[in-house]
Amino acid sequence: MAFPRTPRGLGLAGDIAAMLALLAVTIWVTAADTRRWPASRRWLVLLAQMLLTYMPVGISGSLFSGCAACLAGSALLLLPLWAGAALFAAVIASMLLTAQALVASAYETAVCLLTTLVFGLVVFVLPRLAWFIGSAREGWRDAATFAVINERMRFARDLHDLLGYSLSAIAVKAEFASQVAATEPDRARDELSEVLAIARLALTDMRTVADGFHRLSLSREVNSAASLLAAADIDVRAEIDCGTLDELLDTAFATVLRELVTNVLRHSRARHCVITGSTDCGSVTLRVANDGVACSASAPSRGNGLRNLTNRMAALGGTLSIRSGRDGWFEVLAQAPLASEETAQHSAGRDHYAQTLDNVIADSLSLGNREGLTGS
Repeated sequence: MAFPRTPRGLGLAGDIAAMLALLAVTIWVTAADTRRWPASRRWLVLLAQMLLTYMPVGISGSLFSGCAACLAGSALLLLPLWAGAALFAAVIASMLLTAQALVASAYETAVCLLTTLVFGLVVFVLPRLAWFIGSAREGWRDAATFAVINERMRFARDLHDLLGYSLSAIAVKAEFASQVAATEPDRARDELSEVLAIARLALTDMRTVADGFHRLSLSREVNSAASLLAAADIDVRAEIDCGTLDELLDTAFATVLRELVTNVLRHSRARHCVITGSTDCGSVTLRVANDGVACSASAPSRGNGLRNLTNRMAALGGTLSIRSGRDGWFEVLAQAPLASEETAQHSAGRDHYAQTLDNVIADSLSLGNREGLTGS
């Protein structure tokens, strides 16, 4: 907006040059990530914009509200909130004083102030909106990445805990069947039938792992573990009296038992194994102890399997403790509360978890496709 004293000749050229230069600086400010700029650069840019904004007043006695709007918006972008708001108000006030000094009418003064205010806010809001959109996209990418990582870790953990047991059972029973095939063909046939049943169970476990959630029963796992240990010539004493457990607790403790029985077969020369389970004072306790472990005064190191079990118990608000005695016995004690916030949330939101995971990954892939990105 130009006021009565319209510039001519050299004055008009100066005004146009100042406006174009101010427009270029403003575009640069709004397009750049000024949050990373040092304070010295921000103030130098603002000083340059001040000079270009008020230059037409000194050259030709003209005032352009659009130029002041660029300065006011840049002040909000480049300075901290309190300093930017103060400079923004100062620019608005300077427009009022300058318009009065140039003998502008009340209508022209009001239009000048309103234009400066509105377009100054536009200069500030549009870059901020672009930054917020970019931050939201980065947040969705991070959320999708974390979701994929968590899903991969869950898949690897479940494969280790579930299929490791089945494969160990198949190996033990197949080896036992080969040993008695010549002398006890009927028993060898029974063992091979159990190998076939375990292989089918492993296939079922594989499918449930892929689906995201699996259901195991502690009572059934105890019977299976006792049969497997007996086939390995290990004397087993199993006493489980846990009653009916929540689905999540039942699956977690059955998984713990699977891993511990697998460890007995793989990492010890056990001849005796004790498996006990009970509920007391609002908690479930599972104890698995076996002999045949090399005597050591130090605590055993935790492999991936025991770390996985520790994480499972911690997710339920429980604990997993390990004790290795000088008498060659190795004991693992798993405990978890019967009712916890985690188990309640799991029972209520199992399907919601899977749906949320699918939505996050789908949204991320859709966002990447729109931006022409590909990922592996």
